[in-house]
Amino acid sequence: MSALRPVRPAPAATRPSTEVGTGPTVPGLLFRAVLFGVTVAFATLTAHSLLSSLAGSVVVGLALAAAVTRFPRPPVPHAIAFAGGAALLGASAAFDPVVFVLLPLVHLMLRASWWAARVPRTGAVERSVLVLDLRRAAAVQVACQGLALVAFAASRLEGDGFLTVVAALALCALAVLVVPRTWWR
Repeated sequence: MSALRPVRPAPAATRPSTEVGTGPTVPGLLFRAVLFGVTVAFATLTAHSLLSSLAGSVVVGLALAAAVTRFPRPPVPHAIAFAGGAALLGASAAFDPVVFVLLPLVHLMLRASWWAARVPRTGAVERSVLVLDLRRAAAVQVACQGLALVAFAASRLEGDGFLTVVAALALCALAVLVVPRTWWR
């Protein structure tokens, strides 16, 4: 049986050094700035469908943007997206072409809130990581815009708006399917 002897660490001069580098990064504060700006635009456009005053719509947009920037975790961004959709459905039964602009805005709001909730203000994310997220977002937007185009065409053909509601529900189902499962934890 051999005796165990303590191992002495090597002097600091002989230890190997390690350097870590990253590629170009995006600061965490930028996610909050994008989240604030996109939420102002989304909430203002949807509030304007119910309010006749543009100033009132902007005030609503600024208030909701401040709330979601302060609390970027669910359910706040999802509640704003839901309220915007409900405002559009409540405004009229006809398909409003502003939906083609609102779809990328609400998607960007949800993705920016996801990143803002996970990246500290002083932190950063490599651009290469964001490129992967943008590719996925582009694929989702192609599908959403396609469904919106079907709803727009259906609203022009059918007078009662039934197909528009069905297309809106399909769009909601698609949105639920593409939300990452990490949101629910």
